[in-house]
Amino acid sequence: MNKNRFKIVFLMFICILLLSFGFNPANAQENKEAFGTFVVPDLGSPIGWASVNYLGQDGTTGGKGGEVVHVNNYDDLKTQLSSGGKKIIVVYGKIMKDPKSKDIVLFVEGNKTVIGAFGTAYLDNFGLFISGSNVIIKDLDIWNGGVGDEENYDGIQLGTEAHHVWIDHCTVHECLDGAIDPSKQNRFVTISYCYIYKQDKTMLICGNDGDSLAIKSMKKRDLRDTYYTVTVHHNVFSGTYERNPRVRFGHVHVFNNLYENIRGYSIGLGVNANIYSESNYFNNGNVVFAKYDNNDNPGYVVDENSIFEGKSYGTKNRPPKFLKRWKPSKFYNYTLHEASWIKENLKKYAGTGKSNP
Repeated sequence: MNKNRFKIVFLMFICILLLSFGFNPANAQENKEAFGTFVVPDLGSPIGWASVNYLGQDGTTGGKGGEVVHVNNYDDLKTQLSSGGKKIIVVYGKIMKDPKSKDIVLFVEGNKTVIGAFGTAYLDNFGLFISGSNVIIKDLDIWNGGVGDEENYDGIQLGTEAHHVWIDHCTVHECLDGAIDPSKQNRFVTISYCYIYKQDKTMLICGNDGDSLAIKSMKKRDLRDTYYTVTVHHNVFSGTYERNPRVRFGHVHVFNNLYENIRGYSIGLGVNANIYSESNYFNNGNVVFAKYDNNDNPGYVVDENSIFEGKSYGTKNRPPKFLKRWKPSKFYNYTLHEASWIKENLKKYAGTGKSNP
């Protein structure tokens, strides 16, 4: 056999071998083009506390105006999240944790937008820790460790005094600790259009009855100077156990959420909690408003126009005299859907890869 004929036979053999393993040159080119081609949409502005201009921040803008970077692996994601300056970080496909890594969360510095591409971005066995302020997290599917009870294995955790954070259209499930926890003196936070399921502990707003900074801030005249100003709207809580959310202190607005088949309680009322609940839909919400306050530090929840169906019961009350009843509309604009609309439609819009109505 001459050399040229040998080369031809050898090349044919290589092509057959590659095709047998699923390699297709056309697909390779297609995948190459897909990475880096996602066009970042105009995200607009959050509704709720994250929209409020305060602490030198003009609402929550994330990495708007900064460099756009594209990542499709764990190491690059880790590097970009912890880098300085404004950035929009586009995440592609399934990001698997490095087997050698002991990280249970990756740290997100301030002035970042982290957005999943094409509705398929998935963080496999790790979460995010927002260590800076002015951060947007959008369109990520997050799993961290499985259902259970293991400290700090959160889906998304906010670091101490992180403020102006907007978490939007994320799907969070099977995290050993909380799904989304603004629990460390956080302010101006909005959590919207997320889908949370297969989760024991879902959302903890303040993690300590003795939070001295929060206690001191409750004496402030201007509610913008208090901690735990959080808006939770248009989220689906499905088959979770508790903390949807659980609240201590602060001023928390919970509106237009859907609760179904809650195994423990829906909303937890902790010490000095100030919860304004509006037009939510509870179907088998179990204990809808569970009391975890005490006589010395009572909290309250006011509910307006929610629908309660199936096994849904609990208490609601008016604020004690020394706690200020507050109206979210004094601080930001928002438009309510009726609770009946939430019942029929919200699942079409909540979670990764979905758009607002």
